[in-house]
Amino acid sequence: MYKHVITMNTIEQLSKAFDWRYATKKFDATKKISAETLTLLKDAMRKAPSSFGLQPYEVYLVESDEVKEKLSPACMNQPQITTASHLAIFVAKNEVSEDYVEKFTTLVRDERNFTEESWKNFDAFLKGVIASKGETVAGWTQRQAYISAGFLLLSAAGLEIDSCPMEGFNPEAVAEVLGVNFNEYTPVVMVALGHRSEEDATQHMPKVRVTEEKLIHTL
Repeated sequence: MYKHVITMNTIEQLSKAFDWRYATKKFDATKKISAETLTLLKDAMRKAPSSFGLQPYEVYLVESDEVKEKLSPACMNQPQITTASHLAIFVAKNEVSEDYVEKFTTLVRDERNFTEESWKNFDAFLKGVIASKGETVAGWTQRQAYISAGFLLLSAAGLEIDSCPMEGFNPEAVAEVLGVNFNEYTPVVMVALGHRSEEDATQHMPKVRVTEEKLIHTL
């Protein structure tokens, strides 16, 4: 019988990351994320899973204080926006064109050495899947963006980078600041990243969650 062995060090590290992270309400604006750490966080976003690996979204990583100030009114002037070291803003595609799908399947073909027939079959299949979603495709692309945001949150915790997932903003106003075409992309979630401020009282509050029994049903 196969037995997956997990070292105590791995268990301790993961458990610590789960308990350490919280939704940071105020960051220390004087503390910036290092270039080395930022590279790892970017890699986490790039390698996050998505349906078919299609990644029907883009991420705007804001480090400019000037841009943060412009974003603040669109985000209800929440302190995370201007005190965070960086803001990762996920914008999801409103539509997924056949051209977009074909560029992706061509990349898969080249990276995985598909035969021409295998590529054509995969391309036709994926185009059919997207077409079948019809008007619900925007909701689907947004869910893919959330997967990447979740991947970023856990990766940040593992690196002891504080974070706060945020939905409290005006999507159209945020798109305007970013220079994003709102007809093509919708900002759906942002993750503020940085180092917690000593003044943030939230860090001392107990983490409140439902019990495992209420949340997880094993069949």
